[in-house]
Amino acid sequence: MACAVRHPGDRRGGRTVIPGLNDGHTHFIRGGLTYTNEVRWDGVPSLAEAMRRVARAGAAHARPALVQVIGGWTWAQFAEQAPPDARGDQRGDGDTPCMIMHLYDRAWLNRAGDPRARLDEGTPNMFGGAIERDASGNPTGLVMSTTSLASLVSVWLRIPRLSPEDQILSTRHFMREHNRWCHEW
Repeated sequence: MACAVRHPGDRRGGRTVIPGLNDGHTHFIRGGLTYTNEVRWDGVPSLAEAMRRVARAGAAHARPALVQVIGGWTWAQFAEQAPPDARGDQRGDGDTPCMIMHLYDRAWLNRAGDPRARLDEGTPNMFGGAIERDASGNPTGLVMSTTSLASLVSVWLRIPRLSPEDQILSTRHFMREHNRWCHEW
């Protein structure tokens, strides 16, 4: 909620100041540890283009890390008006292991990503979530949060980490990007 305020002694030409609420938070620890493996989808017009970005990033990233898309998008922005399908043809990422998280309510892992996140037919559901399974009991690649985002955080925690040196480098890149945005303000 914002309101216009004009001080009676205003000598700035009658300009109006409008205070408002701003949720300008970020996840520095998680973001710093994974920034160099992340792909941003905000503003991407199609799911096909989004998946091409995953494929390009996969070609540039060191293994065993996954390419990660974590927030900042919704499938309503895509021309296809559809979410990613972890096992579908639109993936376009070949053997690029990836995890795509949406609003902390669900995450998709592709076939190459499942082993890196250690998801298989024997993996139990996480606290507050469910692993979607096919008729044979194998994970389909979709993990859903049912009562707690802890289920998706636990999937993220299963993913192999970058080396300590690469985590430092990733954090530096993340901070540099944040500083760039602050300077543009």
